[in-house]
Amino acid sequence: MRGRKVLADWQLQVGDKGFIPEHDLIRMFWSGMMQQLTSKVDFAVNENGILTLSSDTKGASIAYQLNDIIGGNHWELYHTNTTLKASDNVVAKAVRIGYKDFGVSEWGR
Repeated sequence: MRGRKVLADWQLQVGDKGFIPEHDLIRMFWSGMMQQLTSKVDFAVNENGILTLSSDTKGASIAYQLNDIIGGNHWELYHTNTTLKASDNVVAKAVRIGYKDFGVSEWGR
């Protein structure tokens, strides 16, 4: 019983939206019921030929596919330790819950 109270107190403290019905959440997230789009993924190459990916969408993750995997169903999660080379073929998209994907950005294809 104590654990439930601790959880409930924490959920209130952090503003957990799990108690809000989904239709109300949609109204909160999408002003005028217009779903926001993620930004496109930008590619940049440093002086060592390392490719970095970024998106202007705050809180978005970047999913990518590389070389022979492009077009498959599996996407990798891009993070700061990911090493991509400027010579790689890459497709990527910014993803964020509640947002519609801008679409796929391409490098080297």
